[in-house]
Amino acid sequence: MTTDEIGSEGLTNSVIDPVNCDGTNPVIKILWGTSPTNPGWSSTAFNNANNHSLVIKIEYGTSSLLITGDLEEEAQRSLLSKYSGTTVLDADVYVVGHHGSKNGTTQDLLNKITPQIALIGAGDPSRRLLWTAWAYGHPNKGILDMLQNKLTATRTTIHVQAGNGAKTFVDYTVSKAIYATGWDSNVVLEADAAGHWHKVETTIVPAFVNINTASVSELETLPGIGATRARAIVDFRTTHGNFATIDDLDNVPGIGPATINLVRPYVKI
Repeated sequence: MTTDEIGSEGLTNSVIDPVNCDGTNPVIKILWGTSPTNPGWSSTAFNNANNHSLVIKIEYGTSSLLITGDLEEEAQRSLLSKYSGTTVLDADVYVVGHHGSKNGTTQDLLNKITPQIALIGAGDPSRRLLWTAWAYGHPNKGILDMLQNKLTATRTTIHVQAGNGAKTFVDYTVSKAIYATGWDSNVVLEADAAGHWHKVETTIVPAFVNINTASVSELETLPGIGATRARAIVDFRTTHGNFATIDDLDNVPGIGPATINLVRPYVKI
């Protein structure tokens, strides 16, 4: 999907929006995609795949949600220019860009969205591993400050850890409706067609995964196990036979004690 294919109101079709409900029918639109030519960014920004992220808006009656992916500052300026003078970017719920990274949200973008609620997909900073929220300092304190000043909905006050740089965190108090997977685990929101949103208080318990019979896709549902590690588990099992204990996962290349401790509550033999 390229930006040239996307009009001033976004783009939708039966592929982008396959949902067809009776009554109020959700509308799924793409607002941004790959830019085939450099729109005036620096060469570094243009060669950064983050700036070619899909931006998606979902509307359900007057309820709306905006996802900006990993879009960074120069692309956000182009996005704002594209929809200047419209309300296309206005949304009730904002899925915060780039896991709450300091370059994932600008004040100008937030002013245009005017969200009530913010959702952040970022892990628990206590997981001190590579490619984690801890390694990158997500979510960033400056972004949280911007959200706290802009959001209109509130939540029960909680005390969390906010990133102040890579692998550096400070104590932080959240009182506005910012929900993050690292603090809240699974987050479920419900909305009606009149624009009323609320958080569903529910706990989702993962199904146990049998590491001796699970497929690659089933293994990928485990915390800390992506496609590469899931394939490594299956390959090791095929070559060496079934695992006798969960701790035998330590023999799989790329898996160590920290990962085993992450998956232990969710696996069985």
